[in-house]
Amino acid sequence: MNRQQNVLDKTMSLHIIKDKMQLKFAEQHADIIVNDLETLIENTYCVAPVRKADQPYPLARRERHNLTPNVPPLEKHWEEAIFRKWKKDEDGLDPRVPFRKIVSYQVMLRETNKNRGWGELDLLGATAENVPVAIELKIKPSEYLLKAIVEILAYGVAIRKAWNEDGCLLRWQWADEFDKDDDLVDLPLAVMAPSTYWKVVFSDSPERIGFQTPQHVLQSIKKLLEKMHRVHYPLTLVAVREKHPPEKSGLPVIINAFVKDIPNPTGSW
Repeated sequence: MNRQQNVLDKTMSLHIIKDKMQLKFAEQHADIIVNDLETLIENTYCVAPVRKADQPYPLARRERHNLTPNVPPLEKHWEEAIFRKWKKDEDGLDPRVPFRKIVSYQVMLRETNKNRGWGELDLLGATAENVPVAIELKIKPSEYLLKAIVEILAYGVAIRKAWNEDGCLLRWQWADEFDKDDDLVDLPLAVMAPSTYWKVVFSDSPERIGFQTPQHVLQSIKKLLEKMHRVHYPLTLVAVREKHPPEKSGLPVIINAFVKDIPNPTGSW
């Protein structure tokens, strides 16, 4: 089946663009986003939802004990396991991973169901200086890397708006929790996934495998990450290593997390 390329327009918001990503056209899409990045961020800022005082952001989380085991673990199991692993200390975290603790997960960004396209931030972390870190979690290679990057960038823009808006609900909540309410300059982002995800997405096998990201596409994504860093949304790719079997509760047993750099080209495919 010959699929047509989804058209991206510079008047769009990133939270709309994320759902138009196609692996087949990822190089073209990444290049378009790079060229219009500042405009797309501005568009996103204008439409991003901000929660009101009677609907605070869920920055305090308790461990969940009602999760139904599943093999393999679902995304909700990974979120819970990552939260438990790093909610208090940074044991097993690569020094280059931007967050040093996980503050919360499933952080709802939209105010009402009318805010279509806006959902929950998978994980919210904090740097050593207590700057918020927005984290997108992916567990299946079928969840394209470029889509994950665009999605977490949109959510990062929403967090910046919630921090800056009149009333600054998120900023007040963060100050109560961490005694920090400075203006945000860089807003760190991360796409986090199990090592098995990166093994497929970054595979350099000359024989194409499902959901493998071609090397020329990875180079376009690399340019996008470089541009994002320049406009104050630095993004880090993070791999999570687990050991088997999972806990009886179904939670993955996490060993550590480390930075994944986009590989350099090794061939012509």
